[in-house]
Amino acid sequence: MVRGVDMVWIHSSADASFRRKAVVATLARLTRTPYVFHSHTSGMVRYYEGASGAERAVVRRVLRSAALVVALGDSWERALNAMAPCVSVRVMNPVDVPADAGHGVGGDGPVLVTGRVGDHKGSRVLVEALALVADRHPGRHLVLAGDGDPAPVRELAARLGVSDRVTLTGWVDGDRVARLLDEASVFALPSRDEGMPMALLEAMARGVPCIVTPVGGIPDLVADGEHVLFVAPDDPRGLADALDRLWSHPDEDRAMGERGRQRVRERCST
Repeated sequence: MVRGVDMVWIHSSADASFRRKAVVATLARLTRTPYVFHSHTSGMVRYYEGASGAERAVVRRVLRSAALVVALGDSWERALNAMAPCVSVRVMNPVDVPADAGHGVGGDGPVLVTGRVGDHKGSRVLVEALALVADRHPGRHLVLAGDGDPAPVRELAARLGVSDRVTLTGWVDGDRVARLLDEASVFALPSRDEGMPMALLEAMARGVPCIVTPVGGIPDLVADGEHVLFVAPDDPRGLADALDRLWSHPDEDRAMGERGRQRVRERCST
């Protein structure tokens, strides 16, 4: 054991993040210092499947040698154990739940997404969905809050004639995110893959009705029609229908948002 160190807690994503943390895990193992490996990403499965034989062996060694492996939910615990049987536990990401829901919930605010702008998060799918319901809901608009590459989103919005209804804020800090959530009528995250997204948990914690894809660890936490609405990835028509449903039925909108807030209070509150 390293002198003065009883345990090492390793927080890891995938790719370069995992490679760096694998060095830490190896040093801990060689010095007989117990470590916890806390996996924070859905990308670990993709990384492992695309890795060389040598890299896969490193992944398996890191998982097997850990005193404990922490996964974001049932799905990711099963995935990590499929790579290498390990001592594991499921821990949802924690989030602060305000005493009251956001003041904009159920109002006529925008559909909001927070996080990196790009196709992996469904940014252009959101623009297409907004265009499909633009005539029926002329007062609604879309806010994408996050860094990334905004050019493809702007180009698509211009081509579909909704440029004046799409706002890209760039990166925003936590206080600004909270204000945007309080102004939003719907939070949408049509990602192709996720671990347990903090963006979703933060929106649910403020009572914002949410539309998400049933990917990664999300179905481990929420149920379709009860806490959120599920749509398939890369399905602008399905997303447009979900937006129309919530905007056309404000009572359902508010009730689902409150059930979502209660869900994260029960499972994820700090």
